[in-house]
Amino acid sequence: MQALTHQGRQSRVARRAWVVTDGTVLCAVRTAGVPEGVVQRVGNRGQNTGMTLEKSITERFGHALLFEVLAIAICAPLGAWLLGYPLAQMGLLTLMISLVAMVWNMLFNALFDQAQHRMGFERHFTARAVHAVLFEIGLLLAVVPLAAWWLDISLWRALVLDIGIALFFLPYTFVFNWVYDSLRARLLARRQAAANAN
Repeated sequence: MQALTHQGRQSRVARRAWVVTDGTVLCAVRTAGVPEGVVQRVGNRGQNTGMTLEKSITERFGHALLFEVLAIAICAPLGAWLLGYPLAQMGLLTLMISLVAMVWNMLFNALFDQAQHRMGFERHFTARAVHAVLFEIGLLLAVVPLAAWWLDISLWRALVLDIGIALFFLPYTFVFNWVYDSLRARLLARRQAAANAN
């Protein structure tokens, strides 16, 4: 990976950083009317797709909340049906796990975004797979004791239960974040186009 910096015209471009990875050129640009941290990917056909790695606390909270609400809606009834526990008991466990996961989600995604910003990689398949696996490992360390206590089962049974939950969450995390990032990039590109038109 090669990283180059270039100072552009001060009236139009305050800062420009080029990062070359796997034949793809990334250009982080700070221009009038463009939010700081917007990354433009310049592809073979000259297409630019805007994506900022800098997210507000409000956006991170909204991302985590959406992630967890959708997960509860899927997991509580599915877990109650598959494991034979009452829906209320599984629903409360899922809610507790979701609260832990929401805090971990915000923290982990902030750290992952910082790593991406420093290293300059794109979120292709490998990066997204690493993201999902690391997220689930961290969550596993917090959730196993909680599940063992709530369901009054051994740590081993709680671990097996959590592995089953992780098998659901690995693809769920991957797909959710891919869809979220894609929709977010489109929204930012529209805002950028509207700002450039003014």
